[in-house]
Amino acid sequence: MNINNLTKEFISENISKTDSLNYFELENFIQNNGYPTISRFGSTCSYNFWLMVQHQDNHIDFQEKVLLLMKEALLKNEVSGKDYAYLTDRVLVNKGEKQMYGTQMTLNKEQTSYEPKSLFDPEKVNERRMSV
Repeated sequence: MNINNLTKEFISENISKTDSLNYFELENFIQNNGYPTISRFGSTCSYNFWLMVQHQDNHIDFQEKVLLLMKEALLKNEVSGKDYAYLTDRVLVNKGEKQMYGTQMTLNKEQTSYEPKSLFDPEKVNERRMSV
């Protein structure tokens, strides 16, 4: 194994450990405060919270729980529609389903660029994007 592969492996392991540790803090925060909405915690906090949830791929049930809270907040314009779209797709992909907004990508066969993972009703993806 060359040094680049060792470095990538080291980084990947540390990211995974950090994400796992974040889960407990995120769950605790939700239990005590609900979802950090923009009006209550500010857009930066709301975004950062979402970003950590987005990487909780080992806790799909938690991601789904947060997604429901975000959906309620989205109706009140209290979370980013873009963040909601990304988490929706992440949950769907993690469950082996087709994504709705086309936010989750995979490296193409030639490994030269990224392309969207499987997408539900691709002809209407822009309409769905505009809705959030």
